[in-house]
Amino acid sequence: MGLLASGSTIVVLSKFDMHEMLSSIAKYKATYLPLVPPILVALIYGADQIRSKYDLGSLQSVMSGGAPLSKEVIEGFSQKYPTVSILQGYGLTESTGIGASTDSLEESRRYGTAGMLSRSMEAKIVDPDSGEALSVNRTGELWLKGPTIMKGTVICASHHSFVLFCCLLLGGFC
Repeated sequence: MGLLASGSTIVVLSKFDMHEMLSSIAKYKATYLPLVPPILVALIYGADQIRSKYDLGSLQSVMSGGAPLSKEVIEGFSQKYPTVSILQGYGLTESTGIGASTDSLEESRRYGTAGMLSRSMEAKIVDPDSGEALSVNRTGELWLKGPTIMKGTVICASHHSFVLFCCLLLGGFC
């Protein structure tokens, strides 16, 4: 919504198709491309064929979300597309936008990070049993608070060795 409100043109595809996406970048001179890591990996491995078939010269930045990017993916993309900034973001459907993001390639090279919290967003890591805030470098649940958080929703999910719990109840910390 922020891009639309700022006057940007948004191109929406009816479904994902790599050819249609790449053709649309060329046709509409897209400058920004939100995507997920598997598409980013496909862009890396198919870079030579893609660049010979599609004009991606207008593309300035890509924002990847859905899973963290590995060092190999970030560096591989930067080598294949040196004029395109690669950024990462973290968000949920229930946060109705990006909760945190990187703003530069240098920040994205802090491997394993999703960047800084978005404006008006607060976060804390808590002990899952007590709900008490934890100090730095401790594993716990992530609780988000902000004006974009959907009201009345509690989401629980786990990812690898840590538990991620976004407390979205009534738009604030539980």
